[in-house]
Amino acid sequence: MKTNKCLTVLVLMTVALALLAGCGTAQPTATMIPAADTPLPTNTSLPPTDTPAPTATMIPATEPPILADTPAPSTDTTTAPAWPTKRESHTMAYDPQTERVLLFCGYDTLVSALAWEHEDADLKARDEWAYGAAQNRLELLATTPYVIYNKAVTNGQAGRVIAFGPENTAVYDMESRAWEKMEPPEEPPTYRFWYALAYDSQSDRVILFGGYPQTLHDTWAYDFETNTWTEMSPEVSPAYRWGHAMAYDAESDRIIMWGASELERTPMGEEEKTTVWVYDYETNIWTALESKGGPSYRGFHTMVYHPGTDRIILFGGYHLGEVTFSDETWAYDYNTNTWTQLTPATHPSGRRFHTMVYDEAADKIVLFGGIAGTFLKEEINDELWIFDPVAEEWSQVMPGSTNP
Repeated sequence: MKTNKCLTVLVLMTVALALLAGCGTAQPTATMIPAADTPLPTNTSLPPTDTPAPTATMIPATEPPILADTPAPSTDTTTAPAWPTKRESHTMAYDPQTERVLLFCGYDTLVSALAWEHEDADLKARDEWAYGAAQNRLELLATTPYVIYNKAVTNGQAGRVIAFGPENTAVYDMESRAWEKMEPPEEPPTYRFWYALAYDSQSDRVILFGGYPQTLHDTWAYDFETNTWTEMSPEVSPAYRWGHAMAYDAESDRIIMWGASELERTPMGEEEKTTVWVYDYETNIWTALESKGGPSYRGFHTMVYHPGTDRIILFGGYHLGEVTFSDETWAYDYNTNTWTQLTPATHPSGRRFHTMVYDEAADKIVLFGGIAGTFLKEEINDELWIFDPVAEEWSQVMPGSTNP
């Protein structure tokens, strides 16, 4: 009997120690989501390791309920931090009135696909910052602003930032620094994410394409003046995708789109992977271009148009089957339909879910945050980088080096 009791105690102690060990070791969580009926492709690029690959998180079968309005913005910054916290899936937009880049919200923990749960405790980056690269000035504007997501664009003509989804259309007034739900008569199907937005300044329209769920390959145009979304329904359209990027080429008056996540119900073919898609709002035509050269196919990268060099700058992203995230910088010229890999002496580490925006006053591109590290050990980032498209050089802005 005594022996049995000792064995029982020993077993219980072993189980307790195992549970404590499991609680103390956080396992990495993948943010890529497979289709429910599609197994993950065989990964032939992973090096031998004892660390298990992250598991994918499935999307809930039903949509979450509409959430209550978020608290009114607070401008009390008496105990404010001097630097934005680490975050991914945040939003940045350029304010031409103050000549600064605005940074909104984001996630400071890996929340995978559940980006619509913006009231979740995981969303701790509830703030708004402004950074001017020309003055190297960083300022916290508000804490607990209206919570937005990872896609927004600047409508400079109206002095507004326009955001969509996954719940609704929202507009930020740059002068009053206030968000408003627009509630148009019709909106694109909501509860989508990893879609792409771009602002067509000549037509004064916000263009939206695709997103998750995987059946979405729709094209929509939003007119702020009439608060109207219009489904464009072009005769030819790119295949459905998510994790892609779009940028508006102002000189050519075209929306340029490239890339996507490869974890889909029907993976992209090799021909599609090299295709740059170009959209003309005036004619409502998507055109497929077989580009010359170009980066390896990837998703969750960023693309920003630089008017001075008339090129689109691409950075980062993730290619399925690789452990590391891309740290490559590429330039795309629509006029010659050519990609050029740039080789700056220094550059940000590989990452995805970062955000970039063009700072017109400084004539530079500003990058902040994202998920760095590797696919086996993802690390949310708080780095601020500046890219000079003329000199083709990256420079990092260090905490403590900015003007108050």
